[in-house]
Amino acid sequence: MAIDINPILSLLADNRKITLLNGKQPVTKDWPTKDVSLEEIKKHIKNSGNVGYRLDGLLVIDVDPKNGGDVEAVVAAFDIDQSVSVETGRGNGGCHICLTLPEGVEADGLRTKLPEFEGVEFKSGNKHQVVAPGSLHPEPVKGTDGVYKWDELWCSGWPVGGPSEAPEELISALLKRKRTPKATEEPRENDISPELLSEMLAALDVADFRDQGTWLEHMMACHEATGGVGREEFIAWSTGDPDYQDHEDKIAERWNSLEADEIGGVTRRTLFKKVIEAGRSDLVPRNSAVEDFRDDEIDEDTLKFISKPEAVSIVDAMNAKFCCVLNGGKFVIMKDEIDHGMGDRRVMHSMTRDAFRHFYEDETISVPQGDRIVPMSKADVWLKSPNRRKYEGIVLDPQNLTVNKNKLNLWRGWNCNPMRKQRGWSLVEELIHDVLCDGDQSSAEYVKRWIAFMLQKPWETPGVAIAFRGREGTGKGTLGRILMRLAGTHGLTVSSPSQFAGRFNAHLKDCVFLFADEAMWPGHKDAEGTLKQLVTEPVISYEGKGDAIISGRNLIHIMMASNEEWVVPASTDARRFFVSDVSDVRRFVHVFFGRRLDQMESGVLEAWMFDFMYMELGDWKPSKEIPQTKALADQKVHSLGPIDQFWHSRLVVGEMPEAGDGMVDWSEEAIHLVGPDKDLLVQMCHAHLKERGMARKTVSKKALVTSGKKLGLYCGKTNSGANRAWSLPKLADARAKWASELGDSTLFDD
Repeated sequence: MAIDINPILSLLADNRKITLLNGKQPVTKDWPTKDVSLEEIKKHIKNSGNVGYRLDGLLVIDVDPKNGGDVEAVVAAFDIDQSVSVETGRGNGGCHICLTLPEGVEADGLRTKLPEFEGVEFKSGNKHQVVAPGSLHPEPVKGTDGVYKWDELWCSGWPVGGPSEAPEELISALLKRKRTPKATEEPRENDISPELLSEMLAALDVADFRDQGTWLEHMMACHEATGGVGREEFIAWSTGDPDYQDHEDKIAERWNSLEADEIGGVTRRTLFKKVIEAGRSDLVPRNSAVEDFRDDEIDEDTLKFISKPEAVSIVDAMNAKFCCVLNGGKFVIMKDEIDHGMGDRRVMHSMTRDAFRHFYEDETISVPQGDRIVPMSKADVWLKSPNRRKYEGIVLDPQNLTVNKNKLNLWRGWNCNPMRKQRGWSLVEELIHDVLCDGDQSSAEYVKRWIAFMLQKPWETPGVAIAFRGREGTGKGTLGRILMRLAGTHGLTVSSPSQFAGRFNAHLKDCVFLFADEAMWPGHKDAEGTLKQLVTEPVISYEGKGDAIISGRNLIHIMMASNEEWVVPASTDARRFFVSDVSDVRRFVHVFFGRRLDQMESGVLEAWMFDFMYMELGDWKPSKEIPQTKALADQKVHSLGPIDQFWHSRLVVGEMPEAGDGMVDWSEEAIHLVGPDKDLLVQMCHAHLKERGMARKTVSKKALVTSGKKLGLYCGKTNSGANRAWSLPKLADARAKWASELGDSTLFDD
């Protein structure tokens, strides 16, 4: 398909700077400063290249429905007046809303993300560019033309003089705010300056930090060392790696997700150590956190005493239960114990040095001090011993990476060792194939590969949660209970949203397998957001009561079981969930499920583990080729937004309104709505939402059209010449397109 140059000409007429693209990426590294001639543009287009435009003086709101973006929510939140809008060529309702930056507002001072708007990026300044209308999307949705085009509900082209100005409320929300100390917080006098950070980073080879875990830890250290103000220096250093030169926004987003005073797990000591190893110890200042972690001052008499067998036995006994850790920049003592409230899991609880001393102040031994004998608590004997167990931080690291060798590793391994045995696990195989996946071979294979992926690569975030939906007594939770036995201390069963989505979630720090048994309700918005983070985010925050918030790797693999109709929040292009309807064939046949659990008790768990540990996966990941089941399509219907629900109801009924004539049979021909017909449809939509308690202040025509495009709605002229009509394909075609959108060709078979 030839690329239309006319939109490019209108951009050039407004002195917009053009960028030549390969797909969506600039073809040269110097694109932010490179000027492109019209002849170069024509030649590039002739060779099927795309074109973009730089955002000097502009602010573009990039809405991506694939990642949860909702254009109507953004427009309503900031009362954005009609401006320039471009429909992205992907064909899923995404768009670029273009506004002019107010005079005096610098792009570098604006955020690129707002936490309340998932799937929306705010791009501005000459370091950003977006694809221009007329270009082609490299990965369009099947059945769409892939062309970036003007959104006719907003504009018919680039306006003379440029887009309208961004609303003051939007700019206010995007302005970065400098971190100020809390009223009760002591000033952070030891923070290093951005200039010093830049010098330190210049001493380090960015290519040595390409491993994701190593780079993330380094970012946390730089963030903590500067109190969060060294962002630009860190981004400049990171993008110096040619492999990541275009990752500025992603790096900025990761940096902004951290809290300067609650970074957790990693401190400036990690940065200082790297700088010293690079031969630039002259750049490293004294640090109070390092001093806090030093061994307690020991006099000569005490030093002699703690080397005696009596003291050594005390230290050995204490080391079996306690260790010192520099955690979140604070010195804490960790105790290894059993948490009976969380299913007898082994957990690490923290305490302060003073609390530890107070607990043992009644247990003393006699220590010679010159010509005197003085009492010393067991706590002080241990604290003063050079043999006390101590670590520089806390990690959950199944790989035992060298970078974590001086940290407390919470990984204890799986609960059994894989062993090849003659006896197989056919009963569990039958459970997965015949019951949990209702005989569907592709679904059963997916479940087994998902389990194998978790066992073989527990350090990788799977990106997909498994959900089994079925009636009570169907055995939907049996597999989860088997996996809990295998996970051991790294398995956790929860039965309510508060247990995994509440504020205090420190019990998830060492969790790899999370079994949510009747624990999720998608209408619980806070839990819904946390669930999505746990499924896909590589780094999450952990907080215990009275403890600092700790950022750490997310290794959680989630399996859910529920008898509710609505189990997971799934958008139309859901990529986070595999959902299967459980067969009723074994309902209330308790002996069937008991035999499967008994088989695991009789040594078959080791054979099962062996087969999964050595299953050939290649480069397969759970996020690849997720089976599109009818159960998942049903979740999408339950999760539809208010206006999508209205269109779904129209498709079910099969009728459309016509001003003055009641309802029109939609099954015979395509429908064209003009003038009063469109107004009537908007009124019907509002009434539909109001009846269900979902009514907004108003239902805009843009929101209705954006949603309607998923079933084939088209804005244009009718055969009779009527302008800006809403055209809908015949009912059968509209239903087929909608069913395809939801991934269920049988959606309207009944």
